[in-house]
Amino acid sequence: SSSDNSNNTKQKSQEILAKNTEEIKNLIGLLNEIVTLTKALQLEQRKLFLKDLSRIGLFEAIDLGLKSSDVKVRIWSGEMLFACVSLDPSNARSFLLSQSQNSLFSEVISRIAQSTW
Repeated sequence: SSSDNSNNTKQKSQEILAKNTEEIKNLIGLLNEIVTLTKALQLEQRKLFLKDLSRIGLFEAIDLGLKSSDVKVRIWSGEMLFACVSLDPSNARSFLLSQSQNSLFSEVISRIAQSTW
């Protein structure tokens, strides 16, 4: 039953990716630009801004981007994940701990194991 849920979730994610490839690419590109622009902010402002972004779905978008077949989208997603984790790992940790087995953490580990960034 647990593996069925995991397979269903993965299948739904793949369907979303297939149907909305261009929209996802635009979303991830925009988010990557926003995260890049935050580098001009002071450290505390940057932390607060990224925390607010994470509350409204930044890590979900990163997760979706890492599952994309588009290499550029995966790179942007990886860059955003790195920026968030290197600045304040507690936001990423909170997100990862709240996720199911089919999570961002699983996707990152899978990509590392396959070396398909």
